[in-house]
Amino acid sequence: MEQGYSMRNPSEIIVELIVEGLEVIGVKVGGKVLNLSEFEVEI
Repeated sequence: MEQGYSMRNPSEIIVELIVEGLEVIGVKVGGKVLNLSEFEVEI
């Protein structure tokens, strides 16, 4: 997934699902970004 190109701050986000059978048991998120700010999200 790509975002931010219209704002001239492009980033590339990579998402990977870890699946066993029909159940999602994990999610990995990573990529290349330019850090403009930082915050935490509790799930």
